[in-house]
Amino acid sequence: MFDEKDVHELAAFHADGATVLSLYLSTDPSRHVKDEVKLSLRGMLKQAVALGAAQADADRMERFVELEYDWQAKGLAMFSCQAQDFWRALPVSVPVSNHVFVADRPYVKPLSDMLDEYGRFAVALVDQEGARVILYHLGVVEDTAGTFGTELKRHKKGGWAAQRLQRRQDEKAHQNLKEAATLVKDFCNKHRCKRLIVGGQEETVSRFLSMLPKALRDSVIGTMPIDITASESEALARAQDLLEKAEHDREAALIQQMITAATKGGPGAIGLADTLTALQEERVHVLIVDEGLQATAYRCEHCGYIGAQKTQTCVYCGGPMVPIKDAVDAIVRRAIQRGVEVEFVPGNEDLKRAGQIGAILRY
Repeated sequence: MFDEKDVHELAAFHADGATVLSLYLSTDPSRHVKDEVKLSLRGMLKQAVALGAAQADADRMERFVELEYDWQAKGLAMFSCQAQDFWRALPVSVPVSNHVFVADRPYVKPLSDMLDEYGRFAVALVDQEGARVILYHLGVVEDTAGTFGTELKRHKKGGWAAQRLQRRQDEKAHQNLKEAATLVKDFCNKHRCKRLIVGGQEETVSRFLSMLPKALRDSVIGTMPIDITASESEALARAQDLLEKAEHDREAALIQQMITAATKGGPGAIGLADTLTALQEERVHVLIVDEGLQATAYRCEHCGYIGAQKTQTCVYCGGPMVPIKDAVDAIVRRAIQRGVEVEFVPGNEDLKRAGQIGAILRY
């Protein structure tokens, strides 16, 4: 398992005078047998050495998979620079595509993608007797909590006495939901959840939502019909569609905000050149990148400036400019180092028409 701290640490590493070998490997036991994975690994390592990776780094990765990896995760991300005693192996619990990259820095873009899509969220399962709340991160349960109040009984017989007893049961149900709302509020505050999904019967969910503080209610990205006794894996599977829809809607709104601001001369940038200028000037608040973007760019060997146009010298310090093998990774790494939020968006036509990259600016 990895988190934002790991990505920042990787993004900050620079192998001055050496190379870093970055490799992402799909090890999902439901899709691959071990021998198939090892064969893919050997092929990628051979390719990496041909691209300039150190044999020591390739050997370290092969040794880890052969002797140290426990084969429990769906994927594995490895980063090695043995020349500077740098090594990281991160098991990944969400789907991973095979990829290998050789540069002077770790290749962090796939990790950023995973955090963007599978990052931390909570699911609250509620009924009139209580609630269960589950925290997920990168497809794994991180924490759970629950509260169960007074057991409720429904009265089938009519009459005045039965109606009075039913009112008492309704009051107990109301109190149970209030306690459930407090539990979920405290749980989400503790874990700083930015996304919440609520499951249960429609009427109960509606009453429960009305009891949440406004800030937490605003973080609810969807509701779903599901029993409070559902398993953690079932709740995750049912929540996935809501997560995907919420993410799609949020990304579309960000892109429209960016494009509107850029076209009106406001705090927005679209296209590679304008975005890189804003990033250099530290004006970028959110960087938005099409997942399929492949770009050529150039980096100053003295100050690190990244530019879209081929020039011999840096426009900021006059240092020599060199081509970047993977400009997108370099741009994302620079953004992460400067504390910029990075959004990777698949298949949005508006973003493609805007040059596949842009930014919402601070000013």
